[in-house]
Amino acid sequence: MKVRLALVVLIGIFVLSNVNISNAQERVILVESKTKSIMVKGTAVMEVEPDELYFQIIISKSKLSGKKSVEQLEDELIEGLEKIGVAQKDITLVDFDSYVDEKWFSSDEIEQRRTYKLLLHNTKTSGKLYKLCKRIGISDVSMYATDISNRINLTKEMRVKAIKNAKEKAIYMLEAIDEKVGSPISVNLQDYAYNNRSANSVAEFARMADMAYEDKYETPNIQKISISATVNAEFEILEKE
Repeated sequence: MKVRLALVVLIGIFVLSNVNISNAQERVILVESKTKSIMVKGTAVMEVEPDELYFQIIISKSKLSGKKSVEQLEDELIEGLEKIGVAQKDITLVDFDSYVDEKWFSSDEIEQRRTYKLLLHNTKTSGKLYKLCKRIGISDVSMYATDISNRINLTKEMRVKAIKNAKEKAIYMLEAIDEKVGSPISVNLQDYAYNNRSANSVAEFARMADMAYEDKYETPNIQKISISATVNAEFEILEKE
């Protein structure tokens, strides 16, 4: 009985020893196989001159229009826009109001007001627009927004450049410690900035409008639109051979 008990104890000790050795080896393997990595941030910025300028024109009776009716002003505006190269698809009637206005008519007559929105593609055409409106007698002209037509493609381009910028950072940082960049582990877009309306540009066009009506027109310096992208990227670290 004592011999059998001693044998069982020895077997138990041997089994436990093997389990401990196995666990110890597994822990070592896990440590040795853990991937070393580097986290970097990549950025890219581009400034682009807008090629979409949005204007609002309100046609109504004013001192500048004289005795012309709203219908006459409207007809002259549409004809003039075609002459300065504004496409029909870029001209939109967005509002039509009729109301009694005793300032210009007797109480039994109706005053009309029409609001148009235009899409222009360069500042040169916008200058022609202001001159046209002054000539025919329309005083309420304003630019309310700017944009760029190929925004989606430029956004993709900035994101690609941001990722490349992140990899370049990882390369020169690891070269300093005699290691090199491996495959990407993760790439996350942190943020995306797109400024499609500039208060400075709107103010500049307002100043330009005032100058146009004083016969002192000059081409405005419109502010460029900024497109930027930022990514957080993680790359595997490889030892140099």
